[in-house]
Amino acid sequence: MEKGKCGRIDLMPKKAKTDYEKLSDQIRFIACENESNVIELLDTNSLGLSEIDNEYGGHTLLKLSYLNYYMGIFSRIAKSRKDKGGFSKILFVDAFGGSGLVKIRNTNYSVLGSSLLAAMNERFDKIISFEKDEERAEILSKRMELLCPGKFEVVKGDVNINIEKIVKEQVTARTIVLFFIDPEGMEPEFVKLKTLMKKTLYVDILMNYTWGVYRLQGRIEKRFTDNDIKRTQSFLPGYEVGDTPDESLLSMFEEEFGKPFGNMVPINSIGNKTEYSMILRIRETSGGTSFIEPMKSFGKIIGNYDGKDCEAILRTVKGDQAIL
Repeated sequence: MEKGKCGRIDLMPKKAKTDYEKLSDQIRFIACENESNVIELLDTNSLGLSEIDNEYGGHTLLKLSYLNYYMGIFSRIAKSRKDKGGFSKILFVDAFGGSGLVKIRNTNYSVLGSSLLAAMNERFDKIISFEKDEERAEILSKRMELLCPGKFEVVKGDVNINIEKIVKEQVTARTIVLFFIDPEGMEPEFVKLKTLMKKTLYVDILMNYTWGVYRLQGRIEKRFTDNDIKRTQSFLPGYEVGDTPDESLLSMFEEEFGKPFGNMVPINSIGNKTEYSMILRIRETSGGTSFIEPMKSFGKIIGNYDGKDCEAILRTVKGDQAIL
């Protein structure tokens, strides 16, 4: 620093981060290459990576980065409103919680899954995770107990079956919820999941929109089977033959769920192949929806990278590959 003409101190402007640095920051957090040392803590307590944990491609880091970025925005606004008496409780609801850790294919590393990322965010009052696989539910529960004791519930069972009971017990009209829906395929039945939206208006939805729905749409157009139509309607309640999946989805969010605002981001695997999209949907708030703009900007960054890029970034933040 040096003094200017009038004795003022001129501060060098802080250099803006590049897109690469912004994405790297998220991956560094997800991989616990920070002061948290969560992966090391899990290992020390015999709760590290195991055969139960799923392995996914590097593009999973894009999905988790997008989720973690929005967790920060959502929880900061929700906590501010709660402190002013606007909300009674802040929940993170994970419809498909998994085991808590994810092995990244083509690397030697694991990263935090959605529920454990939420456990790292102190602004959430409670984390509710659904997982129907008993072994994964069991290890997720142990990992959550280590990281956020007393602030979580792991529901061993299908979210479609158990959501009504949890909503009745945990949610009031003044509860604000970040609802993360990340299925392997088309498991969510929105006719049942909208129980949550009926109980409280304050639900932001972040969802993995599987490309399986387009494959199913293709089969319907060719063969027109009742089973395919019923399966699509369980996923998209307003779907009718002749509709496109996107039209039905947007109609559901806007008309049935009251979530007219949001963003859609492609998640690309190696070779820029789009595996699925991440959809964010919110309602208009008293403070407006300006906080969507940072998500759109970060979404553009996510869309410009693929799984191979993320594998390289993960190795770099782990210290075993030179910065590209």
